[in-house]
Amino acid sequence: MYSIKKEETLCEEKSQQGEQTKTGASETCSFCQRSKEEVGELAMGPGVSICKSCLEFGVEVLNAPAPNS
Repeated sequence: MYSIKKEETLCEEKSQQGEQTKTGASETCSFCQRSKEEVGELAMGPGVSICKSCLEFGVEVLNAPAPNS
């Protein structure tokens, strides 16, 4: 996992040719496609990133009761 401190370091080291960090994640949320400037902090992992809003939505989905099958 990457901490916020690690993410800031990775963002500083981004490539001059694109907006990708050393993890390969872009500086947009992989789920809603909003930029870091629009959403604030991004949690970044290998090749992906997620904003707080999408993360909170994911938690709601996981905590929701399963539909009756």
